[in-house]
Amino acid sequence: MSVTSTIPQIPTPPLNPTPPGPTRQWLADFARSPHANPFEFLLTLAREFGDTVHYTTPYGSVYFFNHPEEIRQVLHRTNIVRAPLVSLTLGQGLLASDGDYWRKQRRIMQPDFHEGCLIGFGPLIVEAVQRMVDGWNLNVGESRPLDMAHEMKILTLDIVVRAMFSSDFSAYAEDICDAIAVMIEDLGHISATLLNTPMTISPQRNARFKQSLATVDDVVYELINQRRADPNPPRDLLTTLLNSRDAETGEPLTDKQLRDEVVTILIAGHETTAISLAWAWHLLAQSPESLQLLNAEADEVLGSRWPSIADLPRLTYAEMVFNEAMRLYPPVWVMVRRALEADEIAGYPIPAGAFIIVSPYTTHRHPDLWPDSERFDPSRFAPNDGPKRPLYAHFPFAGGRHLCLGQRFAIIEAQLILGALAARFDFRPIAEPPVVAQPVLTLRQQFGVPMEVHRRR
Repeated sequence: MSVTSTIPQIPTPPLNPTPPGPTRQWLADFARSPHANPFEFLLTLAREFGDTVHYTTPYGSVYFFNHPEEIRQVLHRTNIVRAPLVSLTLGQGLLASDGDYWRKQRRIMQPDFHEGCLIGFGPLIVEAVQRMVDGWNLNVGESRPLDMAHEMKILTLDIVVRAMFSSDFSAYAEDICDAIAVMIEDLGHISATLLNTPMTISPQRNARFKQSLATVDDVVYELINQRRADPNPPRDLLTTLLNSRDAETGEPLTDKQLRDEVVTILIAGHETTAISLAWAWHLLAQSPESLQLLNAEADEVLGSRWPSIADLPRLTYAEMVFNEAMRLYPPVWVMVRRALEADEIAGYPIPAGAFIIVSPYTTHRHPDLWPDSERFDPSRFAPNDGPKRPLYAHFPFAGGRHLCLGQRFAIIEAQLILGALAARFDFRPIAEPPVVAQPVLTLRQQFGVPMEVHRRR
């Protein structure tokens, strides 16, 4: 007689139920409250319901994750992809696409963002700053009011167009910036519907959006056509895109595909850096001690000369200021994803098609990660100093496979701009109009950043 040994099966623990979250009545009451806005909505969710929240909208289930480990799972899960909202503007550009197509495009563009290429952009960045400063026409001891939000947008647009496309957009700069502002604002209103914020649709708004899109497209297609006709094209990103071929078909990119990538670089390459620099100047003006430290670093490292790439290792406080500005006011302040298939995050089941939200704005204010989180304190990012925070406690450039391709370019650009201007100018706040955060697709300043700019020497 044989004896069969039976090993008892340990049951698999069930997934947690749906995360806590607000009721429909809570959502309705909040939407009617005088302080209702997307910022306060997400901050209130985190305060009242914790780091993992579920709620229901007319567009489906939404899961909000606010802890760095949960954010890591969201950004690294291939089943969780970008929501299609930004494709209204970017088409299938690198910031809107996903999957195989995205991987092919990323592979084409990656070499132009290697460190060796970026170092070569140093003189171009400084020359753009010099042109801007010459336009200010300020002598020593003189001052004038400027909107630093506008100045930074024109400056960073000039830099990215010259760096990536070897072109001069100065004749179109104002029109391009205004058109992008309209598109960013309208896309922000659409995305805010997932954040318990009603949207107003009007024929006038739709017409304005279409006209702004046409303005950008006209300039971009003209740029593409000029490059196609150039017998000796410069070696830049646009030429790389024009010369690329599909690995399977051998076909070049279509004009529409080229357009999508150029528009993506235009928007991502100047909008986000400009916003962060404008916030940095505003925060520095509100913190005279921090501005003095930045001025002192610029005086010690640069004196009266313009910066160069060789100065970057010593412009450490400039980088700290930029990182802290992006902590308090991350340019991409909320990220919306969608589950292709049923999934699980942090032990919670996520149904197929559900929306998933992570927000640098709220995580960067998490009290367990950032003591006195509302205070501007660049020393939080001092090299080799301070507490070791988890990955995704600070993620202004997203992460995972969609980590921003231009992250290093933006930091180099910011260090050179902050250092060059701090060596020459003091920045003092102007009370009116107030600086107000505008939660659209990016974290713009609704009325700009008015400042009194004083020439130091």
